[in-house]
Amino acid sequence: MNKTIILAAGGTGGHVFPAIALGTELKNRGYNPILLTDHRIQKFAAALNAVPHHIIHAGPLSPRGIFGLVAGLIETFLFFRKVKPIAVVGFGGYPSFPGVAMGLLQRLPTVLHEQNSYMGKVNRIFARYVKQIAISFPNTKAVPADSKRKCILVGNPIRPSIKKLRNSIYSIHDDEIYLLITGGSQGTSIFSEIVPQALSKLPIYMQRKLRVTQQCRADDVSTVQDFYMRNNIKAKVSAFIDDMSLELARADMVIGRSGASTCAELAVAGRPSILVPYPYATEDHQTTNAEWLKEAGAAIIIPQTEFTVVILTNLLQTLFQSPEKRASMAEATKSVSMPDAEAALADVVIKLLG
Repeated sequence: MNKTIILAAGGTGGHVFPAIALGTELKNRGYNPILLTDHRIQKFAAALNAVPHHIIHAGPLSPRGIFGLVAGLIETFLFFRKVKPIAVVGFGGYPSFPGVAMGLLQRLPTVLHEQNSYMGKVNRIFARYVKQIAISFPNTKAVPADSKRKCILVGNPIRPSIKKLRNSIYSIHDDEIYLLITGGSQGTSIFSEIVPQALSKLPIYMQRKLRVTQQCRADDVSTVQDFYMRNNIKAKVSAFIDDMSLELARADMVIGRSGASTCAELAVAGRPSILVPYPYATEDHQTTNAEWLKEAGAAIIIPQTEFTVVILTNLLQTLFQSPEKRASMAEATKSVSMPDAEAALADVVIKLLG
């Protein structure tokens, strides 16, 4: 019996990692998931071992992207003829358009998963036509009015390595302060500019306790590493963090963007955070994501326009001097986590298959 299920996703980490998490769950249940996405997937090579993938051309839903879009639709049609899928799950992003469109044209059971608290453009286009919409945040915005009845809250599937942290204990290190800085797949330059400067303004005794892991753009790595060395701050700087679960497990504090996957992973790991929403995210959805954690008492939001050396230095000094505050933020973060999202989403898909 053919059990192929297409996971159509954009090529950024926010789309890819939830799709891979669902794919892993479906494999464990005896299905054959295939990730359908664009060439950007190649930068997540380490994660691709979990689920087979197929690359198609893609283009934004605009006149300049029409050739990529048409090419992707043709490639998807031919690929569907070959693998004969029984269902499609769309995770948003313009590379997901061909897969979801083909699933609907072939009248396959088709589900959408929305990672963010503001529904993305591709998912809005298809919302009224699919059988079910799985959402990650309560009261997700921009869901078409005639599609809200299809929504079911499942949370955002996360990588298995991060899920293992669900029972980890947030402990205070008396002699060390582990600080993790990660910018996701978009917009880490401002962290390279602000965070090292802010840390260098902390009292010397705090600087000596610091153990920094920072993700930077490749062009910034050597500059940031050199700065930390000149200021005698122990730091590990890289363009990609290979073992995020390890870094999250030992982090006392996280500074990062507020993409949906980041928020979900922080919640499951139970780590306090300072979030700087990416200001150019569509409909400012990262601010809405971050507010979910802020309202729970789990995170502090700094708009990018206010993310300065002085403000960050003062905030970090306050938090580093108050382990009780960090511990309460960590506990609040755990309280809003949904660690079994991939199982809940798999249930939705399999139920539609009858």
